[in-house]
Amino acid sequence: MYRPRAPRGREPPAPALHSLARLLLAALPFVAVLALAAASAVLWYFHRPQPPPRKEALFRGVSYERKVRQAPRPTVVHVVTIDLRTPSLSFFVTPRNPKGGMELRGATTSQFLLREQVQLAINGDFFLPWWSNGPNDFYPHAGDPVDALGVGVSRGEAYGRRVVPFSSLVFAENGAVSIIEITDPEAPFPPARHAISGKQIIVAEGERTAATRASEQARLRHPRTAAALDRSGDKLLLFAVDGRQPGYSEGASLDELATIVMEHGGFRAMNLDGGGSTSIAVADGAGGARLLNCPIHTRFPWRERYVANHLGVFAEPLSE
Repeated sequence: MYRPRAPRGREPPAPALHSLARLLLAALPFVAVLALAAASAVLWYFHRPQPPPRKEALFRGVSYERKVRQAPRPTVVHVVTIDLRTPSLSFFVTPRNPKGGMELRGATTSQFLLREQVQLAINGDFFLPWWSNGPNDFYPHAGDPVDALGVGVSRGEAYGRRVVPFSSLVFAENGAVSIIEITDPEAPFPPARHAISGKQIIVAEGERTAATRASEQARLRHPRTAAALDRSGDKLLLFAVDGRQPGYSEGASLDELATIVMEHGGFRAMNLDGGGSTSIAVADGAGGARLLNCPIHTRFPWRERYVANHLGVFAEPLSE
């Protein structure tokens, strides 16, 4: 019996279907590996073990301690203690570097450390513009123009947007170190060799300030950065609290940050830029940089944010 054939355009492309099936089968192992990698990454992110506590002398006059807590929630705290009486120590802040109508260019703390050849570095001022919407949708990238909020000073040259109130860690020409607060936009800034700025004073005269509970943002737990002086003024204390990392370290409110500062002898302290900006790096002795804390930028642990400016410390090795 005669059976009309279907028009050529409607014939099932059997060879093409077979090729597609073979391609899908060949891709299955790759897809499985990707799925396993994604599942492993999620498992690691939420169940990453905390690091062990640690104490070490980093350089002459500079020591480091990592404190690890499980209660009332997982928290990893990093404390750098700098003995200001050490003759060989000196400090350096990111210099003004204009671009695009702004005064600074974005750089990570590690990049700053390597570029300026300091032995220790920590992130500094809050800054604008800034956003973080995804792994590649963020600002600034390396070298992008930004402005610091407050007052930054490097080698005596001041920069920044005076958005009050703000606090500043000031290094005078005579070597004196102080933490001040500016509440009047017209108030003169003291003569300084170097300075970095933050927002609230969180500890004054050994007591927490009202600013630690003054806003919802202050009460939320985030990665935090702080600088403090002890009662004698002989020690500068730098703090980084890791955060936004479930099971590893969940961060701190400003009130909790003030408690941490006071536990370590901080008598007057200021809140520096936190969140994804929180980072402390040290020279590794082999021409590279080593992170002391675990920054988190765009939800990726160990990824550093490009920030406006930094505080650097020049220090001698322990062996010299």
